[in-house]
Amino acid sequence: MIELARLSDLQLLIEFIKNEWSQHHIFVKQPALLAWQHKCLFDDSRLNFLVSKSFSGRINGCLGIIPAQLHKDDSHSPLVWLAIWKSSASNRGSSLGLDLLDTSITIYQPRQVVSLGINSNVARLYKALRFEVGIMSHFYIAGVRSSKLIKHVNGSYLNQIPSSALCGDLNQKEYRDISVILSPFVEKHDFQSVNTLKNSAYITHRYSNHPSYAYLLLQVKDRNSIIARLVCRKLSIGNESILRVVDIEMYLIPAKVMSFAIERKIKEFLIVNNLSYVDLVATTDVSRIAHSLGFLLKENGSTIPHHFEPYDPNNIDIMYAFRNYIVGNSELYGLKGDSDLDRPSLLN
Repeated sequence: MIELARLSDLQLLIEFIKNEWSQHHIFVKQPALLAWQHKCLFDDSRLNFLVSKSFSGRINGCLGIIPAQLHKDDSHSPLVWLAIWKSSASNRGSSLGLDLLDTSITIYQPRQVVSLGINSNVARLYKALRFEVGIMSHFYIAGVRSSKLIKHVNGSYLNQIPSSALCGDLNQKEYRDISVILSPFVEKHDFQSVNTLKNSAYITHRYSNHPSYAYLLLQVKDRNSIIARLVCRKLSIGNESILRVVDIEMYLIPAKVMSFAIERKIKEFLIVNNLSYVDLVATTDVSRIAHSLGFLLKENGSTIPHHFEPYDPNNIDIMYAFRNYIVGNSELYGLKGDSDLDRPSLLN
């Protein structure tokens, strides 16, 4: 029998993940994080986590679901992200995995199903299920201070850029009128993601009520008009800190000359706040937005770390798979804050 897990199943689910997935998974160490990530608003006695149980009541398969829309009276969501998808060793070769996926489509009735952070083996499975598969792009704006985190094509690390390179055309009106402001993310910001399939209840739950992370809001303004607002998180390793953008709200797409001014203002902001760079990991459909805000695509051969928990200085390809269940709905606005990509992996 496949059903949404009950809160009373939490320990059974944790044991299944421990035995069939990994005993080192953060959910095994922090079950409350699973309960938060898969909170179910339409039935507070359950979790957004499909489980299959044997006749003895033991879990033999599961599929974690993260709906982009949370409702108190409705399970439907136009977008769902798939998380842990696993059958027990004794059920391998059966149709249980597909049955779990089919049941999720019946319950949530999504227009789009997405899985982020998959490996190459799982990618082949998704391709067989007619999902499109790709690799997320890594964008960045570097500050002018020296950094040991970004390694460029020629093998050198980011070094101090001469101040003259930053000072040209500073009197341009576009530059003077741009401001960059960083503040804590709070519910009253009424943030609306470029991925319009997310509703306000999801945004509040994801960024205002996170049990471990304190999110920030980076506002880019032209005088008193907002151009964009970016949800960020500050990451530190050694004596360096960066900002990582996890979600974006756009009020307008700037012209090229304004994009150049925005990039310079963000660089200036990074310098003043002693930040090495700001980065953004996103799918291809976010590229135009990233470039309009002055972000550069990571060059082939360059290295920008993705994993900070634990820290890995190497490039990490973040693969994704998605399938549209409605004809004509072809765009995928995938961001770092989606699904469970930006989630603790280590105990504090």
